[in-house]
Amino acid sequence: MSTDGIFMTKEKAKIYRFALKAINGEISNEAFAQKINKSLRQAIRIKQKIAREDFLGLKHGNTGK
Repeated sequence: MSTDGIFMTKEKAKIYRFALKAINGEISNEAFAQKINKSLRQAIRIKQKIAREDFLGLKHGNTGK
């Protein structure tokens, strides 16, 4: 069995789903921050990273080092 692929926790999938809604303007940045239980500043940073890198933006920067 191959272990290749991209795996995401339920929490990361939730963040990604809400980030896409925030990027598309369906919810505000404030609502996004509240739904993922982060500060507004952190939510904006997460949203920007996902907008740049899609779902790979959820990966921690130190992963694999």
